Amino acid sequence: RLLEVEARHRRELSQAAAGLAPETRNPLGLIRGWTQRLLEDEPQDPDREEHARAVIEECDRVTARINQFLAFARPCDPVIEPVDPRQIVAELAVILQPDLEDKRLRLRVEAASGVAQIQADRELLRQALFNLIQNAVAFAPQGDTVTISLVGEPGGRCRLDVADRGPGVPPES
Repeated sequence: RLLEVEARHRRELSQAAAGLAPETRNPLGLIRGWTQRLLEDEPQDPDREEHARAVIEECDRVTARINQFLAFARPCDPVIEPVDPRQIVAELAVILQPDLEDKRLRLRVEAASGVAQIQADRELLRQALFNLIQNAVAFAPQGDTVTISLVGEPGGRCRLDVADRGPGVPPES
């Protein structure tokens, strides 16, 4: 009986989190993006620039907390379905556009012919790609390209690669 109550509580928590996440992440993404643009477009005094950077950092911090909460609240059973990774990358490119523009980066998607969809949990794949692309944008040299490749593998499998020309992970890590 206690396990049933716990399972029901987890399902309710998961449903609440699923509804809350887009309602908070999307506005945070817009706030962050427009703050980034204001930082770039308007002549800044040092105090105003510091405040704008603080808004961006807080948006990133709150987004990270939301993601942690979702990871905790989300049921552990992924929903595997056909997913077009190019569509997910296009959505993420809109969210990350201010960061890409700030560093004058280009986002290039390369897909092997015949690989249009993959079997995946859409939200888990979206979050993983967001994290990888955001990391690539952070460490890619200014004016460079971040490349997302969808590579066909033997046995009908495929591999998603996110590549940049950043410094990489130090050997001692």
